[in-house]
Amino acid sequence: MRRFLLIPILFILFSFATPKEACKKLITDGLEEFYKKNYTKSIQLLTKAKEEAQENDWNYLEFLAINNIGNNYYSMLDNGEALENYLEAYTIAIKELDEKEEMIVLNNISVLYSMDEKYEKAEEYISKAYEIALKTKEDYTIGLYSINLGEINIQKENREKAQEYFSDAIQLLEKHPKQQKIAKIAFARNLIHFKNYKEAEVLLNEISPKTERLAEKDDFKILFLLGETYFHQNRNSDALKSVLKSLENNNYSDLKVDIYQLLSDIYFKDKQYQKSLDTKNKAHDFYIETSNKTKAQVFEKNKIKFELEDSVNKLRENEIKMESQKKVYFITILFAIIVLAFLIYTIRNIKIKNTQRKTLFERNQKILELELKKKESDNLILEKQIEENKTKALLEKERLKNLIETRNRELSAKALYMSNRNELLTEIIKDLETNKTQKGENSNFEQIKKLKSLIQTDNEWNNFIKHFEEVNQGLLSRLKKKFSALNANDIRFISYVFMNLTSKEIASIFNITPDACRKRKERISKKLNLENSGDLFDFLTNF
Repeated sequence: MRRFLLIPILFILFSFATPKEACKKLITDGLEEFYKKNYTKSIQLLTKAKEEAQENDWNYLEFLAINNIGNNYYSMLDNGEALENYLEAYTIAIKELDEKEEMIVLNNISVLYSMDEKYEKAEEYISKAYEIALKTKEDYTIGLYSINLGEINIQKENREKAQEYFSDAIQLLEKHPKQQKIAKIAFARNLIHFKNYKEAEVLLNEISPKTERLAEKDDFKILFLLGETYFHQNRNSDALKSVLKSLENNNYSDLKVDIYQLLSDIYFKDKQYQKSLDTKNKAHDFYIETSNKTKAQVFEKNKIKFELEDSVNKLRENEIKMESQKKVYFITILFAIIVLAFLIYTIRNIKIKNTQRKTLFERNQKILELELKKKESDNLILEKQIEENKTKALLEKERLKNLIETRNRELSAKALYMSNRNELLTEIIKDLETNKTQKGENSNFEQIKKLKSLIQTDNEWNNFIKHFEEVNQGLLSRLKKKFSALNANDIRFISYVFMNLTSKEIASIFNITPDACRKRKERISKKLNLENSGDLFDFLTNF
């Protein structure tokens, strides 16, 4: 029984310019191995193509790979695996592709059901393909499916309906002589069943081979059928001649079983009983040979399946090794990225700190003049930053840092201002008190008293400390808690160092000499367990 469209779909050769073209090349190579009957290699290549197509959503390539995997299993007589792949391809064709691909796989499924003698299911699937072909109005495709429908109806004993399909196919395949010949053979075989021997003879003679040396199976089949028509018309000599010719160079064991059976009947009818018995034995021998070939194919199929499973296991082992290597590679890369990011972050912070210190020094020169404007500007900037960066924690941290530095600059400016003011008031009072000519006057005494009241008191210092602690999140309290040896003057000195005031500025505030200021700084550094007093500022900022 002849089936069509089971032949795998061919591709032209593809280049390796893109992954998609590489996937196409895998399918092409798989088909080449299929034609060489290297089924194991073919399935391996097509399976790899299938996996790549699935990963990249290349639906058409995935369909081709799966359909041709099914064709490999069909050729290996593993109908179960073939059907599973065809059904998977059918699902892809329905969801993602055109009706052309759907027709192909429908026909393939029908063929498998026919081989398993499930003719109702076979007719169901080929009928779907036939209906789609009718919509396309392609005579060639409709003709081929008509032949398949006819063959199935013969198996279902619906020979009248089968004859209609064969008749349609003959007309539709007029421009395709090779396929039309197949339709005519099927039509003639059915005519013989209906005992229309003369009509079958005429049809078979039209397509009978004109060459002496036969090669194609269809030509051997035509001569066999002609011999059958002659036999039923009691033309034994013509039947014998046709049948004997059909045996010349005939290597098709399945067909030779029928030919020897007919030859046995011819000899029997001629009362050549020994020849009849010999040919019947030959028919039996070829039947056994065909069965043995089938068994050999089944053995080969099982051998190939074992090789495939072994290949898959090795492939999985390689994939596990590759995955392990990939993990090590990615962990190494990730670690390198983290280290690099950390280095960049550290360098950036150092650069930012240096820039900020430089900017802070320049801004201190103008801080008194721009104090009020700066407050308003800072408030506007802060409001804008809060509105624009609600979800950006890093920018918020940076903003707070800048704000603390600004407030510290304000405090340092105020401290310098109060120090200069107190120093100036002290000098004025001293001058007034040392002026003997004016010393006893009540008016001057009252003025000196008022001036002394203007000098900064401990309450003003306490207010300064309070604001400093609020701005710097309790820095001084934490220092006193950890270093109990620090006294009030030490704490005051530390606050000015933290605000990055110079030794000269600090000496001015404490009304001491720069050398005394340096010694006090060294003493405080020792209390903080620092070897070098030059590290005091860095220690405080890090603390």
